[in-house]
Order: sequence, then C-alpha cells, then structure tokens
Amino acid sequence: MLTAQEISAAPAATVYELLRSKRPRWLSVRGSSTLRTVAGKDIMGQPTVFQTEAEIAVYFDEVKAGSQEILRTMSTSAVESIEYLDAASATQRFGTNHEYGAILIRRRAH
Repeated sequence: MLTAQEISAAPAATVYELLRSKRPRWLSVRGSSTLRTVAGKDIMGQPTVFQTEAEIAVYFDEVKAGSQEILRTMSTSAVESIEYLDAASATQRFGTNHEYGAILIRRRAH
C-alpha cells in the first residue's frame, strides 16, 4: 500500500507516474501473455473468438473506474492511498474478471 504521506512526498504528478516509479510491478500484467482470449458473438449473432489486451482493473473508492490507463489522468493530489490486490484477492472481493489483479484508489475527502 502507498499511504498519503508516501504519495505527497513523491514528485509524480499523476498516479500512473507515481506507480511507475514507486511500485512498477503493480502496473505489470503477470502471466505468460499480455493478450487474453474472449468468446463472444459478432453483429450477426455468430460465435466468435477474439483477443484483447490484458488489463489490471482500477477502482476509485470501491467503484470500478476502468483499466490502468485511467491512472494517467488522475492527479496524485486527489489520492489518499493506493493498494494493489492480486488476482485471487481481487476476484474474492469484486467477483470474476480480475485475472490480473486490481488497483484500489482511495480519494481524499474534500
């Protein structure tokens, strides 16, 4: 976990920059591939299989906000703490589709 004190002491402007310098492993997809296979249906309703980029889920105050790309737009000044959950912990807490873990952002109260 990164605390408010650690976050405010860092020179990074965005959460992504902060994690890249302080906790780079949190931004790395763990596993043999950065692509995942997804089954679905095309616009005609026919079964199809495609690949998407593996993503680490990001939550703001317990609400899913998207993937780690959103961290590039979030200022560190708005953050109280940051925590990383591995795949098993993220799945237990939030349900399926967390095979690469989750980053939890707790925002400062205004």
